[in-house]
Amino acid sequence: MSKAIKTKGSLERRDVQLTFGETNTLSTSYGPFGYSASATDGVRIDTGNTDLEGMGVAVRCSTGITASGSPTATTVSVKLSGSADSGSNWSVIGEWTADVSALGTSAEALVFPIPRGYGDLPLLKLEAKVTFTGGTTPAVTAGKLYGWIDAYGAE
Repeated sequence: MSKAIKTKGSLERRDVQLTFGETNTLSTSYGPFGYSASATDGVRIDTGNTDLEGMGVAVRCSTGITASGSPTATTVSVKLSGSADSGSNWSVIGEWTADVSALGTSAEALVFPIPRGYGDLPLLKLEAKVTFTGGTTPAVTAGKLYGWIDAYGAE
């Protein structure tokens, strides 16, 4: 009879298959996570038959968000969508908004719950945008987010 081998792990460790990756520099229109030269529409996670209900979408700021035009307030919106037909049609599963100060580069990741009952949508994509309040024609000058599925879920 063989003994099981125990390995040390970390709660910070993420399965690369559950990683959406980083956004391009954010804008005031939704843009996908996981930009690359060959995937300008972002990374899509195929969950197959895995039920992610009750888990969470974690988002961390990888490059600080800054703006020209001195806005008085700035928020980031994150949208999770799912598809049952290989990406031809997308349904919004969840949409969340956070103040930019909550997403500082030294801040903990924000975890948004994947709602229960989102249906049979095995293909997932994540998008983000910035919204400004006040200022003189503000525009994003820098800012990127990194996102992944958090199997531990959200509180």
